[in-house]
Amino acid sequence: MKALTEVKGNTRTLGMVLRSERELLSMNKEQEDQIVELKLMLEEKNREVEKLKDLCLKQREEIKSLKNSI
Repeated sequence: MKALTEVKGNTRTLGMVLRSERELLSMNKEQEDQIVELKLMLEEKNREVEKLKDLCLKQREEIKSLKNSI
């Protein structure tokens, strides 16, 4: 009788472990998706930064040119 009780207990524990594993895998997938999304956002922000740097550089050159013409 003791062996049967242990099997039932182990079965319940195995079920809990498998359910936890599925939940963790699901959370992991969600986090991976979020990481991909954040990387894309970061790339876009980096492109914006580069555009602003270029704009500042052009404006600096224009200001220099205007100063020289005065």
